[in-house]
Amino acid sequence: MRTLRDLGHERILVEGGPHLAHDFVAAGAVDELCLTWSPRIVGGEHPRIFVGDPVQAQGRLLSLLEADDALISRWGL
Repeated sequence: MRTLRDLGHERILVEGGPHLAHDFVAAGAVDELCLTWSPRIVGGEHPRIFVGDPVQAQGRLLSLLEADDALISRWGL
């Protein structure tokens, strides 16, 4: 992250699975989190958002949109 900022990149979008998301939140490297809820029920053992040791971050809702029966949210951390 530091290297990217040193190169002049001010906005960095990270997309990945639950392990990567956990690591970035745990490192305090996330200032926004985008979540989408859809009206589907999925069961099973697979992780969805975060995997790893417990991590906490207080969020505040920045925006919430409804589109095609889904809720699209943006949270500030």
